[in-house]
Amino acid sequence: MYKIYPNKTLAVCGDFNVDILKTNSEANVFLNTLRSLNLYCVNNSPTRFKACLDNIAVNTAKKCITSVKLLPQNILSDHAGLWVTLELTSPRPVTRDSSNKDKPVRRIINQNSINNFINNLGLLDWTNLYKLTDIELAFSQFITIFSNCLNNNCLIKPVKTKKASSKKWFTKELKDMRTLMLALYDKYKITKRNEDLISFKRFKKQYTLSIRKAKIEANSKFIQNSNNKCRAAWSVIKSETGQVNSKKVETEISADEFNDFFINMPLSVNNNNNDFHISNNCFNNSDNLIDHFLSNQKKPIVNFRWVKIDPLTIKNNVKNLSSSKSEDIYGISNMIV
Repeated sequence: MYKIYPNKTLAVCGDFNVDILKTNSEANVFLNTLRSLNLYCVNNSPTRFKACLDNIAVNTAKKCITSVKLLPQNILSDHAGLWVTLELTSPRPVTRDSSNKDKPVRRIINQNSINNFINNLGLLDWTNLYKLTDIELAFSQFITIFSNCLNNNCLIKPVKTKKASSKKWFTKELKDMRTLMLALYDKYKITKRNEDLISFKRFKKQYTLSIRKAKIEANSKFIQNSNNKCRAAWSVIKSETGQVNSKKVETEISADEFNDFFINMPLSVNNNNNDFHISNNCFNNSDNLIDHFLSNQKKPIVNFRWVKIDPLTIKNNVKNLSSSKSEDIYGISNMIV
């Protein structure tokens, strides 16, 4: 819905058939899903007997809701109707449609957006994640909820690209040298004398060296005066080598499939050793060679012991990370963490 209506106020109405007044897993999953999409239920009163099944989920600030009324329906339905009044003074911030991946974007990170993200993140209930036995499933659900909450509070918007400023390395001295070099070349064309040709080539070589020196000095000054020296250095490299930004190529397999293939390869080889005509004698000889190699190696003296890591230690180490805005594949940066 955010992709279809990026700058609209959303109100999802209906009989969700989930009693949000209960503290069970079904209600927790339903409410967490809404919160991860920056939605919340406006009604906390029973709509059918003692159950709150009917609701309206909105993405506006709570101060915009001026009234919530139940309308009993004793004739047409055994569910009460819901009447909600909203007062919208300004539209929601525009969020960018992420389907267009070619346009450069940046995430809006300021103190206000971070505070909103922290507050909304604190409303989430992570109890159900601890009950999952499948690590991959637990991580997938965690990343989905975390990323949705992040994207709805720290919005992503397109940025206007600026043309790279030309580095002014072609100085007046180089311009004068080029004029003199062309004059020497014209002189040789007229006289056809060998000494004029030698003078032209000698000065042309000097002119080429001066251009190279001027470029180096200009690039060095450009990098030193840049706020992001690493990015500036790479822009110089790409400019000098003629490289251009190429579009991302979608691979036919995912990173997980690639990783699982190599993880399961030893097991696959072991289960199909008859197809590879590998005899037990070969395995035994390999084991003997490895044992012989290891027996002749000096064992390093290393005092190593396992230390239990507590959440406080992890928290302190995370705080020591550089506050970089560079994001990983999940859109999470050190600054956010």
